[in-house]
Amino acid sequence: VGLTRGTPPAVPGVGWWRCDLLDPAAVAAVVSEVRPDWVAHLAGFASPRESKRRAVECWASNVLATRTLYR
Repeated sequence: VGLTRGTPPAVPGVGWWRCDLLDPAAVAAVVSEVRPDWVAHLAGFASPRESKRRAVECWASNVLATRTLYR
């Protein structure tokens, strides 16, 4: 299962859900329905240059989204 805010990529065998990782209610609804055994949070900024340029978005994507998933 994959979560996305935008258009889901074409990944064979992956069911996609539209969900904003910064929305605790939306994340809780998906987790409650999907009931995953584990979660891998792969959303985030990988480029240091881009992370610096878009620091607030980077913080939200890398830290706040992780916190939302953890709860």
